[in-house]
Amino acid sequence: MRAAGFPLRPKRAIAYGDSITEGVGADGLFTSWTLIGVNNARATWFPIACAALGCEYGQLGSGGWGMSKRSLEMPPLPDIWDLYDPTTSRLTDGLLKPEPDYIFCCMGTNDPGLDITPDYVRWLVGMRKACPKALVFCIVPPLGVHLTEVRGAVQARNEAGAHKVHMIDTAPLKESFRAGQGATSLGYDGVHPSVYGNAMLAAFITVEAQKVISGKD
Repeated sequence: MRAAGFPLRPKRAIAYGDSITEGVGADGLFTSWTLIGVNNARATWFPIACAALGCEYGQLGSGGWGMSKRSLEMPPLPDIWDLYDPTTSRLTDGLLKPEPDYIFCCMGTNDPGLDITPDYVRWLVGMRKACPKALVFCIVPPLGVHLTEVRGAVQARNEAGAHKVHMIDTAPLKESFRAGQGATSLGYDGVHPSVYGNAMLAAFITVEAQKVISGKD
């Protein structure tokens, strides 16, 4: 039960993402998957955005997770988003219940060299069937990777009549990360956002999402 004085927020949101959404390196320089003291899920962009948008939320982020890449730890998102385990579905009568008002996806950083468009479209099709009323926000990863594929997947679904699917392009933040070049203004390692980097990312995503939400609501 929720403690007195903390009423439920009016909306629901869910996010799918990789180590950036997991909170890796939010509190300090990330150097090893065994040294997790610098990781902080509560300081990531998603809880901040949900606070601004008035949402209760489910945060599904895991380091190394890909849209198309299959790792030893995690199959790609389209294969497992609707499962509790290999044999147990998360869906009830084909629907995700309770249905979120907003769905965010920030995937692709871990799919280097792959065309993620077909898998992205496959995920969007499945998600629309499970959540027919939700607004879906497809976020270009803050490093700017797979912009063309994310745009193509969103466009394909829009052309197929799925008009509640939208892209958020984080290009204005790309140069402040400068992947692989050491510490930057937004990330201790130039990849994973710091608390400040997550705040900037959250503010950008919130503004872009609110433009869509205001038009729809």
